[in-house]
Amino acid sequence: MLLMLPVQFMEKRRELKLDGRTEKELSESFCFLMCDAQKIAAVCERGLSVGSSWMNMLGNPAKGVYLCQFSDLLQISPIEPGSTGNIIIFKVIKGKVKSVHDCMSRCIDPTPKFDSHFSKNSTRVTSLQAYRSLEYTQQYFYEYVDFEISTRPRHVCPYAVVSYCFKSRETSAAVPKPLAPLRSVSQPSGTSRGRRSYTVWRGHFVNEGRDVYQACLRSLAQPFLPYKLPEKIEIGKVMRLQQVKQKIPPALFSWSIYTGSHEVCKSGMFCSLFDVVEKDTSPKSLSALLQRLEEQGLVLVNMVKNRGFLFLLSASQMANSSERRGGWKMSSIQALFIYREKRELLKSCEYSETGHC
Repeated sequence: MLLMLPVQFMEKRRELKLDGRTEKELSESFCFLMCDAQKIAAVCERGLSVGSSWMNMLGNPAKGVYLCQFSDLLQISPIEPGSTGNIIIFKVIKGKVKSVHDCMSRCIDPTPKFDSHFSKNSTRVTSLQAYRSLEYTQQYFYEYVDFEISTRPRHVCPYAVVSYCFKSRETSAAVPKPLAPLRSVSQPSGTSRGRRSYTVWRGHFVNEGRDVYQACLRSLAQPFLPYKLPEKIEIGKVMRLQQVKQKIPPALFSWSIYTGSHEVCKSGMFCSLFDVVEKDTSPKSLSALLQRLEEQGLVLVNMVKNRGFLFLLSASQMANSSERRGGWKMSSIQALFIYREKRELLKSCEYSETGHC
């Protein structure tokens, strides 16, 4: 099959030429994908199949594949010193490109008579740190065969694999210990060492401008943030949980509704739940805060944009014993976003197989 992929790539090019594609549309270029080491052999042997991505803003991921257009823009979070990984380089034919408005609320079907989708917002990306730079520079490839979607677009062909170890300028010649791989476009998979999770925010909780906790927000199921958060967040106003439940439907504070959904809709409101994980370098420990919240039945409330709320509360405050699900640390602090309108979720995450930020 490995030798067949380049042959099928050229066959697809000939078919596109017979179908009236211009020389510019038939030109070959390269796209890129960060890939888990255990998946590389399968992708290189059988090609990139539909359903391999969690993105959906340019088209239905079950009907096409997503690739990065730039080799230095492969993930949302900057690559950290010490990180290692693998990049598959694909030779592609972009063909007839459909420029589309990126939409996350619904999956766009592949456009007949076209070969790929491209974001209308791509011109907004002026730097690696630009807002949603990764999403706006994706390309979505698909192929129709006899009016049916092919499980593998032939105009996307694995070309080479590059393994890297990222070093800072200050790093010595010694090879650093690799960190956990960062979140890429490909879907997370299970691991025998534990469940993989998503880190969607890193920063500081502050009290009247003074740093008190350094932490990150993580989730086992939710790879997106409903709001773009600053690096520093005020810890919020102290309220009693029972007082909050008089204003917010109590059902939103129950484990039973957070069973892996990316975004929950309940009682006419939308919710997203994350773990608050303390960093080793935090000025203060979250343990004392956790104990106070649990013993006094308190929550911390912060207003976010568009009439939304961010609640910090103890995990034990969200469930009775019958509702506690496996896989969640009950002795921990949770970050619960509650908002009135469905959000265009912000993809700003990494994945990790460890419990550290």
